[in-house]
Amino acid sequence: MVPAPGPGYTTLVPSGQHQTPQRLSLVERATARWMAGATRRHPATLVFMTGAIFLGDLLGATVDLRAYGVMGVWLGVALVEGPWCARAPDFAERRRRYAVALAVDAVMLGAAYYYIDAARILGISAFLLVIVSAQVVLPTRLAQAMAVLVLAVYAALLLVAVRTPDPVASPVGLLPLTGREAYLTAAVLGAAAVVFLVRRMQTHVMRTVVDAEARHQAVVNSAADMILVVDEQGRVVEANDAVLAYSGYSWEELRTLPNAALFPADEWDEVLAAFRAARAGAVLERTIRVRTKDGRVLVTEATLAPLTVDEGPAVVVVARDVTERNEAAEQLREQDARLGLVLEALNSGFYTVDADLCFTSVRGRGAERAGALIGKSVAVIARSSEDAVTQREQHQKALAGNVVTWVWPVGGGQWIRSHVAPIRNAAGEVTGAAGFWRDETVVMHAREEDDRRWARVRAAPEEPS
Repeated sequence: MVPAPGPGYTTLVPSGQHQTPQRLSLVERATARWMAGATRRHPATLVFMTGAIFLGDLLGATVDLRAYGVMGVWLGVALVEGPWCARAPDFAERRRRYAVALAVDAVMLGAAYYYIDAARILGISAFLLVIVSAQVVLPTRLAQAMAVLVLAVYAALLLVAVRTPDPVASPVGLLPLTGREAYLTAAVLGAAAVVFLVRRMQTHVMRTVVDAEARHQAVVNSAADMILVVDEQGRVVEANDAVLAYSGYSWEELRTLPNAALFPADEWDEVLAAFRAARAGAVLERTIRVRTKDGRVLVTEATLAPLTVDEGPAVVVVARDVTERNEAAEQLREQDARLGLVLEALNSGFYTVDADLCFTSVRGRGAERAGALIGKSVAVIARSSEDAVTQREQHQKALAGNVVTWVWPVGGGQWIRSHVAPIRNAAGEVTGAAGFWRDETVVMHAREEDDRRWARVRAAPEEPS
């Protein structure tokens, strides 16, 4: 269990509640925004349309009073439909309710058209808005059904106008449609062709968008790094599979979790400052520790960059888990330190050279000179040009694949014994050499003393038998 945030331990969300958890695609999120906006947008549009009818009436157009009655009923229905659609428990239900609202709009539009004589003026044009909205928002089958409904309403509108005496005079003095069967046939067929072309074009556009999003999601979800998107209010709006795998949270849990609980309390202020800077437009690279569901702390190397989500500023976070790498590096440092202590105790040293006979590492005795030796040739440790030649020759033998051992003087009466062996890669190729040396001064002095003793023994006169 992640502990509850303590006093002053806030979240990235400044105010308000988290929304109901839903993992929507980019297209679905855009659809959800469109439907949410319709709650306010649709009544405002109807008020504007009613105002336009009234303005035409003031300017001398003949407007049937029943047109105002239709617009009033339509506005009342829209005010009820909007909250009803918005209160849907999930996205799928919200789309079904929006489909019902669009169907009502198609019928009401037909009635409004009849009483303002738009069947002769605007034709299928305003109906196309309903079809496009359905194509963008609804699933394919519902969108197709909506197109059929719109054509049916439009055809019925024309049929009534052609088969019955025209009860509404044209606002701009156009001839009545009564008895004009050819116009009915041509208008319906033309409308069907327009609807087909609009739907085909819109379907192609939506398929392209969906395919592009599918490729994007495939790339994001296959990434080994964690990718997280946080919107302007601090809500998690996107998280790839790596985030869920590393954190241990499900999408529903992550969506509603106070995001302060994802980070250690003592680092929250720094994390919050980084998010605010990225939201303001900065690109930041930070080491951020993250708390998992089971209480572990992951060390991540994260990049925070600005992004736009739902037309507002947001932050995308790309984080790589380096916990094991850091632990391995720490273990390596500890092992290296222990190796150094052992070598120091043994009065010995260890080093490696590359294929150019240049030092790449120095451990144990002599490590204090590592900074001056790394990158330098092995010849720099020789006290004379002859010794330098010997050093190069012996190490060249190691690079040729041999293990070599030799003793050489370092001055001041000291002697060093070196053992050098080749370093091979996975393919068996020699890429460098590793050397181990130890101080042989005591041993050499002991041998010299032994030699002197034997010399004295051999030089002593023989005793008579």
